[in-house]
Amino acid sequence: MEATFALSGIPDTLRKHCDPQSPQPLRMMAAKGLAPMPPGDLVKVAYLLMFDTAGPIAAAAKATLAALPDKILLGVIGS
Repeated sequence: MEATFALSGIPDTLRKHCDPQSPQPLRMMAAKGLAPMPPGDLVKVAYLLMFDTAGPIAAAAKATLAALPDKILLGVIGS
């Protein structure tokens, strides 16, 4: 499966967290929701990381999105 939007949808300061060329530990930190970023950006970054070629990163991103409270997700969707 392929992500439906590119890194261009991610602020420049956060692209390093989901760029496939970035080190795995940096991507994993974002996939686990540990990188400091606003909720809207976290959802976008985690979505992109769900398609990461490293299985553990993709799994962590899916778990992060699944664990987000509905209030946060609805706020992101509504914006």
